[in-house]
Amino acid sequence: MQRYDRNCALCRVMRGMAFGGLGAAVGGFGALWLGAPRQTALMAAVVGAAAMVLGLAARAK
Repeated sequence: MQRYDRNCALCRVMRGMAFGGLGAAVGGFGALWLGAPRQTALMAAVVGAAAMVLGLAARAK
């Protein structure tokens, strides 16, 4: 198996998309579970995605 750079630009983008999706799912479904309307749940999903990606980026430094 060939070795490759795990910190290349494409790898960082894909990790960001994956963790952004996880944060959006947690934020959006969490808001719906708490009884928020759909519009508020969408905003919670955006905030959850940003928090997840920025939190992991800050932790990595």
